[in-house]
Amino acid sequence: MAYQNRAEHIKQLFPDMQNFRLKQIETALFDPYIRSWDQISTLPVAMREILNRDVPLISLSTKKILTDKSGETFKAIVEVEGGKYIETVLMKNRKEQWSVCVSTQVGCAMACAFCATGKMGLTRNLDTDEIVDQIRIWQQYLHDHPDIKSRISNVVYMGMGEPLSNYENVKASLNTILTQTDIGKTHITISTVGVLPRLEQILTDTDWPHVRMAISLHSADTKIRNHTLNFCQPWMIGRDDTSKNSAIDVIPSRLNMLC
Repeated sequence: MAYQNRAEHIKQLFPDMQNFRLKQIETALFDPYIRSWDQISTLPVAMREILNRDVPLISLSTKKILTDKSGETFKAIVEVEGGKYIETVLMKNRKEQWSVCVSTQVGCAMACAFCATGKMGLTRNLDTDEIVDQIRIWQQYLHDHPDIKSRISNVVYMGMGEPLSNYENVKASLNTILTQTDIGKTHITISTVGVLPRLEQILTDTDWPHVRMAISLHSADTKIRNHTLNFCQPWMIGRDDTSKNSAIDVIPSRLNMLC
């Protein structure tokens, strides 16, 4: 079964609803105290009753959380619609705060030779809700563990999947994070193998926030890179340097090449 976007589902349930209601809901969902629609007191009681009945408060089901010996890294195994699983990670950063690593797809079509996710193949893209709810999981986890410093300061799109192959949902998730949290653009990083059509699209897309981009080259040698990444190359970085140079002109301080 395909996941139904939360906002679209709510609009179907309340076709005459005013737009400000959705903003109230989105803001409330990023409050780690909120665990039930009943707790969103800004909504009418009748509306909360219908939401409790028909709309899950969170799109993901946490099945297991693993912790390393140092207590500085936590990995959550979460179930998405359709009974598939993804991973999201909470990591202490050098500022003694927390970075969240999010997944953007169930599996991945890139088939990089070194990557376990690539060997799974691609099942589907994650919806915007399923991306941002990974952050909500960790907000709630930190809220429930007051002995741990609670601020999430960074988000990295370096989990399962190729973010730029899920362009629209990733873009929407970025804008939601920037609106609903205190995390700024320079504290969010998108990691990509270099999908040229999407990189070129970013340069002219006024709705794409200029977050940091990390392009994983793996090798500066084209032959080695082609062998390592093991997928069709005509639409990836390496075809020529035009997109790379254009990106440097537009966002010079926010583009990193990772070998």
